[in-house]
Amino acid sequence: MKKFILIIFLFLLLLYPCFSSKAGEAVKQGEELVKKGEVNKGILEFRRAISAEPKSKHAERAQYLIGVYTVDVFTKIIEYKNLIQDYPGSEFREEALIETGRLYYLIDKYPESEEYFTKYLEIYKDKGKYSSEAYYWTGQLNLIGKKYDKAITNYTYVINNFPDSDFILFAKLQLSLAYIKQGKYMESRKILEKIWLLNDNFKGLIDEYLDLIPSDEESVRPNQDIKVYGIQVGAFGKRENAFNYQEQLRKKNYGGEVHVIKDGELYLSLIHISEPTRPY
Repeated sequence: MKKFILIIFLFLLLLYPCFSSKAGEAVKQGEELVKKGEVNKGILEFRRAISAEPKSKHAERAQYLIGVYTVDVFTKIIEYKNLIQDYPGSEFREEALIETGRLYYLIDKYPESEEYFTKYLEIYKDKGKYSSEAYYWTGQLNLIGKKYDKAITNYTYVINNFPDSDFILFAKLQLSLAYIKQGKYMESRKILEKIWLLNDNFKGLIDEYLDLIPSDEESVRPNQDIKVYGIQVGAFGKRENAFNYQEQLRKKNYGGEVHVIKDGELYLSLIHISEPTRPY
């Protein structure tokens, strides 16, 4: 019996070149070419793999690699969409969906972008590798569409439900912008000031957002039934110095909100003390 199995094995081994995977060899050759920097030739090999065995796992991988290594954005979109359509059970489908959404966003095709982020979330919900990113980009699309409440919901969801996400900081920044768009300056200011103190890399962008907040009394008034008294405790030529002083005042707990506002060329540190309006 063992001798018979050995004979069969040797027979199959001899025949292997006849039925070996042409698609597999093409993918391997394509990857080698890509490593050498010959990307276009590599892509041709990937296409050869698809033609040889269009329904195989090798063809599935080849289709994914074409999407990865193609440079032109419009062609990349086509290739990823081919992967999604032709290989619905592919291990690469998740990445293809998120990439298609990103690419459509990049070329300002917002309805198409939203379609693919929505598809992604319908399939993977909160369990996907890119779920936090999908929620974030959906927030961006809502922000662009001036659907500020929905954008705020999306950003807040990322912040609250994906503590390890790379998109939390971006979500906080864009959440502050959505609040500015709604005229909720107090909410925006609190977010921006906290980020400003902790993240040097974003200070330029945060400065731009802070400059969108009016420096008049309305920007620090919680609501129309509250009087706000501002006590100026510092004036600085640099916003950084004003914020550093602001942090010192907050640690000393003076019993009021401490804010920085821009007044001409100066940044003013103010302690705001609120009390209910008394009827006469």
